[in-house]
Amino acid sequence: ADGILQVEVRATNKGDEPAREVHVHIMFSGKRHGQPGKDLLRESEPVTVFFRNIPLPPKPGAYPLITRIGFQDIKGHPFSAVSCTSVSIGQNTASALECLGKAASISKDGILRFAVKNSGSESRRASATLVLPEELSAQIPRMDLVIEPGQEQVLLFEISNFSALVGAVYPVFCCLEYDSEHAHYTQVGNGSVRIVKAENL
Repeated sequence: ADGILQVEVRATNKGDEPAREVHVHIMFSGKRHGQPGKDLLRESEPVTVFFRNIPLPPKPGAYPLITRIGFQDIKGHPFSAVSCTSVSIGQNTASALECLGKAASISKDGILRFAVKNSGSESRRASATLVLPEELSAQIPRMDLVIEPGQEQVLLFEISNFSALVGAVYPVFCCLEYDSEHAHYTQVGNGSVRIVKAENL
């Protein structure tokens, strides 16, 4: 419907034990929406959650859609999964900014790096927002930047391990957004964080 976004989230338990208290949240255009998923999701079992009547932003263009799925294992330890993509509203837009994340390994604290390049012909004033799972946190998850045509920058985010277990690997994302007079632009960069055992000092 005009002015309304409908979102369908599908997830499958690919682990080797049931997931409990599964819930789904999405973030779109600055607003958070939540839905319960399933009290118990068995191994290889899928779940589908619908979000309806989500208001659209007034300016056409591409906007980030962030999906978070939270659950617990049989011991009650909380886990989460996050994904991020861009959604076109009203018109298709191609961002002049490129964003590429680097893989990182941390125990307690570390640095996430995202390389940004302006492949367009105009200077761009953009915001960069880090998207993390619930187990990780960032002191400063958002920064502003001005990047000239052809220029490359490396964005550094300090992150901390809040509750992730050794051996886990998480996808992480950086959303680059900027506006022109008539449209909004989004570019999503992908990275990853691996949780490793602290070295003996």
